[in-house]
Amino acid sequence: MPTSNLLTTLLAISGLTLAASRHQATTYHGISLSLQISDGDDPNVATSPAPIELNVLTHVGGTNCVPTSKITIDPNIHMNVRNISNIECHAYFDNDGIYPEGDAFTVEKPALLSSNERAAIAEILCYSAR
Repeated sequence: MPTSNLLTTLLAISGLTLAASRHQATTYHGISLSLQISDGDDPNVATSPAPIELNVLTHVGGTNCVPTSKITIDPNIHMNVRNISNIECHAYFDNDGIYPEGDAFTVEKPALLSSNERAAIAEILCYSAR
């Protein structure tokens, strides 16, 4: 009897695993951000692109954080996103995405983090807000 219970349990678990794997999203949904890595008042603006998958906390700082003064969403680069105006993002200065750096930003409202120095950004989370 214990063997049949074990077999039944294993079959149930494997069935759930197969069902879950069939329903996983296979389509990439993403956008492109531009991180201004120069000081906000620096006339020689330097930027770095950052591809971001929607609904995924994305590390953007290499092994640490990336010093950033402004973050903009590129309205022309997005994949499988119906309306780029519906996308909202948050930047975080910790690797776990717990401590936000500034307010949420959108394609219409960039993140202005600092005008005279750069804020340290580690993670970014973007998602459809509508």
